[in-house]
Amino acid sequence: MSSDRTGPLGEAFVWIWLPDAVAPVVAGRVVNEGAFYSFNYGQSYLARRDAMAIYLPALPLRRGANVPEPPLIMAACLRDVAPDAWGRRVIINRLRGLKGDAARDVDFDELTFLLNSGSDRGGGRAGFPVLGRNLHAAGAGQRHARGGARGGGPRRAG
Repeated sequence: MSSDRTGPLGEAFVWIWLPDAVAPVVAGRVVNEGAFYSFNYGQSYLARRDAMAIYLPALPLRRGANVPEPPLIMAACLRDVAPDAWGRRVIINRLRGLKGDAARDVDFDELTFLLNSGSDRGGGRAGFPVLGRNLHAAGAGQRHARGGARGGGPRRAG
C-alpha cells in the first residue's frame, strides 16, 4: 500500500455493507482510465449469494467494466460520496498547505479526493474511511441497525 495519496491514482477498492452484515466486504474496484473512471465488481463479490448492486441502473450487478455515460466521468453513485467544493478545499489545504486563491488551481483527480475524505461526513453513502488505496462505501440506502465503528475497522454513517 502506498502512503502517498496526492498523485494521480490508478485504482481504489470499493467496500459495501450488505444488509444485516457486521462488517463490509469488497464489492469491486474503481479504475482511473484517464478520461473516465470505470467500475468492476469483484469475482468473489459476484459469487456471493447476497451480492447486490451498489446502485441501479448506474452499476448493474454483472461481470465486466461499468463505464459512466457521457458527460459523466464516474458513476454518479460513486461521485456522490466525494467531498463537495468546501471539502475539496480542506483536502487541498491538508495535502498541499494552500489556502484561498493559491488553492484554486490545484486539480487532484477524483480518487485523490475520495481517498482523502473522512468517514464522518453526511450524505447518502457516507462511510468512507480509507486505508491505503481502499475505498469504503456504504451501499445505496443501506445502514446497519447499530451503525458506528466495530473493532477499529471501517465505520459507516448511521
